Amino acid sequence: MEVLTSAFFIFLYSVIALFTIYCYFRIIVKAGYAWEYGLLSIIPVLDIIWFFIFAFDKWPIQETLDKNLNSPRQETGKRRVVSTASTELKYAINFCPSCGQKLSQGVKYCSNCGSKVGETT
Repeated sequence: MEVLTSAFFIFLYSVIALFTIYCYFRIIVKAGYAWEYGLLSIIPVLDIIWFFIFAFDKWPIQETLDKNLNSPRQETGKRRVVSTASTELKYAINFCPSCGQKLSQGVKYCSNCGSKVGETT
């Protein structure tokens, strides 16, 4: 009976460890890093170092979003697609041509200033 209990706890620990490592991979990929950095979570000392680098470094996804969202709009009122090379995240944001307000997809008039989308003043 004691052997069965020990085997159960070893199995349970293995499942929890594998799930934790899987979660590390998912978080790292969503942050814009390559999935290989998730392997650092397995190595005992490097996982702590990686944790601090991950916590205080600027993430690649954050740099990409800052670059794309803070750049001057070349075509206002039109759809702009932002993508990252590592995760291939794509989304669209619509902007009002008059006031720059974010718009929902498919709206014809700006809810902030009332101007027609596609017209410039």
